[in-house]
Amino acid sequence: MYNSRVKYAKLRGAINSRVEFTRSGCWKFGNNSSYAIIYFEGKGLRAHRASYEAHHEKRVPKNCYVLHSCSKKYCVNPTHLVVAPPGNKRVVSWFAKNNLSLQKFATRVGVSYDTAYRWVKSKNRRPIQLMRERIKSAFPDCPLAR
Repeated sequence: MYNSRVKYAKLRGAINSRVEFTRSGCWKFGNNSSYAIIYFEGKGLRAHRASYEAHHEKRVPKNCYVLHSCSKKYCVNPTHLVVAPPGNKRVVSWFAKNNLSLQKFATRVGVSYDTAYRWVKSKNRRPIQLMRERIKSAFPDCPLAR
């Protein structure tokens, strides 16, 4: 059985050997100005997704996005990367820009993770009025509060 810690350490090494550090704190991967691909163990992986997995040592579910809070497609800095569930793109990008996990959002609004997940995933359903007020008081600029 392949030790996943060893695999993540090798992947981190492969990523970090090709990183260029910028003044903004971004880690520019390779010479790309867009999404970069890293070839590791015979597979082509999106560099930002691979960086998140390697530095956090856990897989990102296939149906989830790894978004850039810095809005730079070439950045692989794990502190600039946020995992977001699939769903309403406007809401998902708001989570990334605010570097906010769904769990933190649910805790601050006072609802379960599952309820918050359903709100984000839904393209049509809106939180009931009471919840919108809670969201608005915790996060005034959140699209779910509108």
